[in-house]
Amino acid sequence: MKKLSFIGIGGATNIELGGNCSYLKEEDNLLVIDMCEGATEKLEKANAFKDIKNIYVAITNTHFDHVAGLGVFIWYCNFNLNINPKIIYNNFKCVHN
Repeated sequence: MKKLSFIGIGGATNIELGGNCSYLKEEDNLLVIDMCEGATEKLEKANAFKDIKNIYVAITNTHFDHVAGLGVFIWYCNFNLNINPKIIYNNFKCVHN
């Protein structure tokens, strides 16, 4: 069984726990779910990019704590890893009471 690793679970209201981001590695594939601010650095420190050839990013919603690090991540993947990440997003509407 593959393990989903979390690098941020605090959301927008808990800076100490970081924004939302988790990842799953399988062979030469990396799936990142959401992209909090600082995610690229945290993924690098966790050695998540080692031996990766394909990167997928699933964005669950466009709130700041889920997408703040997306621009830096895409830049890093393109220019440092020579990998063009595939972004997965469906324009679901978030409803708040």
